[in-house]
Amino acid sequence: RAPALQAGGHRFDSDILHKKLKKLLLMKIGRSFFIFINFVITSIMGKLLILAKYIFLIYGTDIYETRKHVHVTYSHRGFKRACKFWLEPEIELDRKKKGEFSEVELKEIENLIKQHRSVLLKQLELFYNNKPVKAIRK
Repeated sequence: RAPALQAGGHRFDSDILHKKLKKLLLMKIGRSFFIFINFVITSIMGKLLILAKYIFLIYGTDIYETRKHVHVTYSHRGFKRACKFWLEPEIELDRKKKGEFSEVELKEIENLIKQHRSVLLKQLELFYNNKPVKAIRK
């Protein structure tokens, strides 16, 4: 299973990619090799920043997207929510992947991103250049 989170019935791009990859690998290579590949791919996830109650992260499969972005998650009492914000060319919520956050929470997340955009972009640069990324907690 892909590491992407379900959010409001929407799947993140990495879920779709992993589904296609799974079919391809099962058809061409066989089940045992797929399990190894799936483990390697799904283990690549970078926590970039932890602010307030939110975790800002990126998935390994996101390197194929042309615009820089972050996924934001929040977990409370076993209920997990997630959304996606574009960082380029300007900060913008991906309306298709806003999860079950309220408008107030989405505005709070957007403000946090605006305040910490340079830190997020530096962390993303490390991630895209295959360098170690340690989550920054503020």
